[in-house]
Amino acid sequence: MDGIMRALKTIIPCALGWLIGSQIGLILANRHPDELRRVEMEWRDIESAHAQTQIVHPNPDCQFFVTITTAGSVAPSTPFDNRQQGCNTWSFVYFSSGFSAVSVALETAANNNGVAGSFSTGFPVQQSVIAGSNPASDTTGGYLWVKGINAWVRVKLSSATGTGVINGALFGWRIPNAAGQ
Repeated sequence: MDGIMRALKTIIPCALGWLIGSQIGLILANRHPDELRRVEMEWRDIESAHAQTQIVHPNPDCQFFVTITTAGSVAPSTPFDNRQQGCNTWSFVYFSSGFSAVSVALETAANNNGVAGSFSTGFPVQQSVIAGSNPASDTTGGYLWVKGINAWVRVKLSSATGTGVINGALFGWRIPNAAGQ
């Protein structure tokens, strides 16, 4: 893919991703932020059987990378402070190696006088899981695409069987809702 991006250097393309391809589009945008005009991600809500499109700026407003090797551990060690950024659309992708069972959760907490309150799985404010599951349990890797907002964000390896490593990335954007556009 990098070779294609170099060959198209005179063109500023749009990356289009469908389901897991959306994650690839995000990684591509992260690697080539100056070479993409936009990333367009599409998914299908199987239950309501209608397609939805969200245009996303290639550069996320919030991002952090995680490496976790022990059950009960969190990343980053100091939770991500989302109070100023206000990211409300999140894409989490992880790869797992070595574990025979895992439970990886995106957790959030409300603000408690400038520090994180109690963490819980998901977003208590305006949560809508678009794709994936939280917590995720695929032993090779997985993704979560969710809308929601809270003051503090982190990733937790809730449980794991065996030894191994979880590597992943969490990207967030400030995307106005349909009424605000």
